[in-house]
Amino acid sequence: MKILYLHFTCIIFILNSFSGAAQSVNDYHLLLKNGSFTPERNILPDGSNGINLRTSSFNSKSFVIIQFEEIPDEEERRQLKNAGITLLDYIPNYAYTATITGSFNAKILSTNKARAVVSLSAEQKMQPILANGKFPAHAIKTAGTIDVWISFPGSFAFEEIQTGLKNENFTIISDLYKNYQVVSLRIPVARLKELALLPFVQYVQAIPQEDKPINNKSTSNARANVLASALPAGRKLHGEGVAVGVGDNANPLQHIDFNGRMINRTAVTDGSHGVHVMGTVGSAGIVNERYTGYAPKANIIAQNYSGIFAFAPAYVKDYGMVITNNSYGGDVNNCETFGVYDMYSNILDQQAFQMPYLQHVFAAGNSGSTACSPYPTGFANVLSGYQTAKNVISVGNTTETGVIAPSSSRGPVKDGRIKPEITAQGNLCFFNNSKRYIWFGNGYEHGFSGSIGRFGFAVSAIPAA
Repeated sequence: MKILYLHFTCIIFILNSFSGAAQSVNDYHLLLKNGSFTPERNILPDGSNGINLRTSSFNSKSFVIIQFEEIPDEEERRQLKNAGITLLDYIPNYAYTATITGSFNAKILSTNKARAVVSLSAEQKMQPILANGKFPAHAIKTAGTIDVWISFPGSFAFEEIQTGLKNENFTIISDLYKNYQVVSLRIPVARLKELALLPFVQYVQAIPQEDKPINNKSTSNARANVLASALPAGRKLHGEGVAVGVGDNANPLQHIDFNGRMINRTAVTDGSHGVHVMGTVGSAGIVNERYTGYAPKANIIAQNYSGIFAFAPAYVKDYGMVITNNSYGGDVNNCETFGVYDMYSNILDQQAFQMPYLQHVFAAGNSGSTACSPYPTGFANVLSGYQTAKNVISVGNTTETGVIAPSSSRGPVKDGRIKPEITAQGNLCFFNNSKRYIWFGNGYEHGFSGSIGRFGFAVSAIPAA
């Protein structure tokens, strides 16, 4: 059974590894990415209005944070919703993002043990680097502008956001992730704070960087040879009936080992990284049987990088995709971004609830040699975004003898969670290259893709309903 972890909204997340265990009943620190503070109590016990909200509204809805004396139960949440107060995502400690529809009702909040209502400043709703006036070069496409992602509360429909942005002369340049309450804009740098203060904007971050790509004893070391074996002790598993999604950068139709099992949605004509990743997952071993992939009879859905999860709902529905292979990342050389939980992380965590039979798996990164103070070299360099989501599995890279490879990224991530969850051999592996060749080399993606193949084995072993 897959264990799901509740995703937090993107404005929270400076928790350290001990915060969950050490949280006391009286700890009312509000933990945001831009710092922590204890909100002043402004919900009075007698229900009188001690609040002077500095927020505006849109379509009669205001976005706020509400902190409680205790976490409200289902009945209390229902009472609040009936009063026009919708709780959204949890924020440590004892708080939720929320929208208030219509007039403010201090009495119902007091009855349900609320202690404070907080209206966030522009800086509190922005990625720290943006709030500090530093704009990443990759987000500057034209002089004087910056490309950003904004998230909006789930209580607003996309059509409302579209209208509200248009009314304020902001233009959406991509709505690919609108179903996850994320849209992309290109705005004048001078209007960044103005955007953040809009009542339907929950958080603003710079647009993510473009994705970058990050075996003969591998199968035996991982015991995949036993799973595939037709001998009495074997399991005769080859990935039959399993649909595996691979997000990468190559045309898989270049190689004969994928004939008849490829659903190609990659709009590229060449490339090699994606081919050898797919080969580790599911090469048929036609060129050389010795280098057969982990799940040689699995169907493979090929898509360009993060498109594999952007279009995951369609692939799950149309092809029964149950797992994805993702060996890429955004910023691979920056300690400031390593381990950050961002909007990509949040989208992936939402998908874990929307598609509970789909498992995303990501390579943790090849940045293991990067030193990120105060941690010793080799730690706290797991890539941000995809890899730091709570419901994905991130995979580390080992040598042939099972020792963590020096290049393998390791946690903790920024909020203190341990990553990666598992490891697999990624060094001294044979893999498919473009055309009909087999190459030999090292790299994170080999062991990572082998893990996907093993998941494919597991799924193919499940009896049909």
